[in-house]
Amino acid sequence: MASYRVALDFAECVSVLRRAMSIHLPSQCGIIIRKSAPTIEAVIALRQRTRHFPRNEDEHLAGFWLAGSSGEADDDCQELAKTYGLREGVDFVRTVSSDGVQGPMPEWLQENQEPVNTFSVPGTAGPARSEPRLTWSQEIAIQRRANRLAKLKSRRAGDAAALRRWPELARGDVTGLLGECWALVEFVENSRGGGPARSWVERVFPTKTWHISVHHGYTNELRDYLTAYYQANGSPQALARVRRRAGEYVAGLEAGALKGTVDLDCFDAWRRTHFT
Repeated sequence: MASYRVALDFAECVSVLRRAMSIHLPSQCGIIIRKSAPTIEAVIALRQRTRHFPRNEDEHLAGFWLAGSSGEADDDCQELAKTYGLREGVDFVRTVSSDGVQGPMPEWLQENQEPVNTFSVPGTAGPARSEPRLTWSQEIAIQRRANRLAKLKSRRAGDAAALRRWPELARGDVTGLLGECWALVEFVENSRGGGPARSWVERVFPTKTWHISVHHGYTNELRDYLTAYYQANGSPQALARVRRRAGEYVAGLEAGALKGTVDLDCFDAWRRTHFT
């Protein structure tokens, strides 16, 4: 009966599953097995193990989730090699959902150009992916670089906005800057979830949407930088942080004039009525 069951499952592998000619990249740490007589028993065992998952097979390949960590997946692959004689790179490849196939791509497998994150036997499902897949570490490095560039852009915009708002900074006069900083704290940082300044603007400028675009948002940075500035007796480094953050808030308010959101005119009107 067992051999009959194996025969039925093997028949299913090579004929019934002709509905697709590619499989999806398994989730988390997984495995893609090349279907053949030597691998059918392993395919059947993994089917049973992942019976509650959506089927991920075609005529030639079977993809299975193994584990949530690479260490557990290593143990599973060793067990498959020991129990069923599977050979990595010959009968199967290991995969990670963030990186794709681990190690060299064997001749019997290709990652497809379309649909993304699918694999097939070469020549059965269209062209292979034209560009190498980025690894997780490469994607992280690209994102970090993008974040650094965005932060640098925001800082430069803040410095430029500060000089537009307080041109006397160029000659070392910080009176205007410091005179408006606490108003910016109240208007920007203290109005994230409501508050008197926001209520006033929404009443006086009903057509303006409350939104201030600042890189990485805003919490209490300017308030904290001001506190540190006075505690440091006005050190140049502390002043630079105050000037830049205040400038970033001004730049965000300037951008509101083009978007129909709360802008510098709203701030100035509110400031004149509350900070005289």
